[in-house]
Amino acid sequence: MARPVLKYVWRMRDRHGKERVYLRYPRRPLIALPALPETSLEFQEAYRVAMLKAENGTMLPSRSKEGTIGEILDLTMKSHHYRTGITDLYRKRLRGHFDAIRESVGHVPFDVVRVPHIRKNLSHLSDRPHEAEMRLKAWRFIFAEAVKASRADQNFASDVPWTTVKNKGFPSWSEEEISAYEDHWKVGTPQRTAFDLLLHTGQRRKDICEMEWSDIKDGWITIIQSKTKKQVDIPISHALQASLDVTPKIAATIITTKFGKPRSSNAFGEWFRSSVKEAGIKDRSAHGLRKAAANRLAEAGCSVHEIASITGHTSLKEVERYTKSASQRRMAQKAMQRLDK
Repeated sequence: MARPVLKYVWRMRDRHGKERVYLRYPRRPLIALPALPETSLEFQEAYRVAMLKAENGTMLPSRSKEGTIGEILDLTMKSHHYRTGITDLYRKRLRGHFDAIRESVGHVPFDVVRVPHIRKNLSHLSDRPHEAEMRLKAWRFIFAEAVKASRADQNFASDVPWTTVKNKGFPSWSEEEISAYEDHWKVGTPQRTAFDLLLHTGQRRKDICEMEWSDIKDGWITIIQSKTKKQVDIPISHALQASLDVTPKIAATIITTKFGKPRSSNAFGEWFRSSVKEAGIKDRSAHGLRKAAANRLAEAGCSVHEIASITGHTSLKEVERYTKSASQRRMAQKAMQRLDK
């Protein structure tokens, strides 16, 4: 069975071996589509009409009993915030935990759920702290939507503390590693352009992939961050400008494949990791350059708000880690200088 290119397209063969194609939109009846290539104009028009019918049609009745956690999950997934207010990736991660909650406690009355019940649900993930943290986010999201819909008086999940995760995530690049990459990939190569955009804008790889030449004007790059939906205006550094000046403009996006096509975030991550390995650097990622950019700003004496204005962080606590580390280094240096006098 071929993997569908268009969303919700499902291909199968019936018992007579004939191909059948349907639009399998969540909680909607199946809509038949022509058994044609998805690139054909006829198929695309039929798909467009089917999507309109599905999006505006009547939902299939929920299988969840009224008043249960399962019913509140149905309400949550129909909410405007869940459907349009978060990224596709975050929605996918939430959905995985919603399904797990439904399977284990979907039959339980929602109005009896309190902190101990949520803790018990999280306890099954005690050996996977990152997953436990995401499960708690899912519970908080469910309760938040329930409160909005007047199905709960308060968000009891907010009273459950975050799981302490020892893993600090992607490590930052050191200055030696940055220099090694720059020595290997010269200005003008696609790898160096991607590297310079990551380091000198401090943005996430998805935002780097979506940056277009039209986003550049009068020495600034203006983007809408895919994760936060926040506009960020970034002044272009001299080093980044020098890199952009010799980068061929072969497509609307700055970052492209060798065929001039945009790169997806996942494909970019694999491609960039390969370039890091080729430069002789181990265990470094695109996201590590975002941390390196924040570290550089902190070392330069920038405040928390100044760093966040570049990186677009919405949590100042996360940015404070960089400034505290930089302040400690500056104070330690001053202390040693006094001893050396």
